Order: sequence, then C-alpha cells, then structure tokens
Amino acid sequence: AAAVVHGGGFPALLNDEAHAARYDGAPNPTRALVEDLIANGVEIVLCGQTAGGRQLRQEELIPGVTVALSAMTALNYFQTQGYQFNPW
Repeated sequence: AAAVVHGGGFPALLNDEAHAARYDGAPNPTRALVEDLIANGVEIVLCGQTAGGRQLRQEELIPGVTVALSAMTALNYFQTQGYQFNPW
C-alpha cells in the first residue's frame, strides 16, 4: 500500500517538534499511526508542491516519509508500479 498526502493533510506527516511549533505546542496525534504504517511497508509520500507552499523541510517530517515532485507525479508513478488509485 501507499499513501500520497497533499494539501491540508500535511500536518499528519509532521514530527512532534514541527507539529508543536505550528500548532500551539501540541504533538502530532497521528505520528504513531504513520510510524506503524511505514514500519509495515506502507510508502507515505508528501506532495512536493504542498511541502514547498507550506515551507516544509524534510527534517520536519516523520522519518520514512518521502517527498515527491507533486501528488500527481507520485500517483502516476505508483500506477506504473501496479498500484490501483483509490481516492478515498
């Protein structure tokens, strides 16, 4: 499985420090879930356009999260690898 995250979904991929800096000191409530997904082989990809627009740096992301040029390029790549697109 793979997940491509873009737009307003980016906070789910922030490490606790980056999340706290942006959201009144609160740690990322989805960090453990994202870490478990990565540990179980799920590829988690952040849209590079979202990262750029939000001025995110790789070190602000949960380890194992990658950044693609855009969500569309990531989706196209995964489809060439046999993944099926599910917008939900």
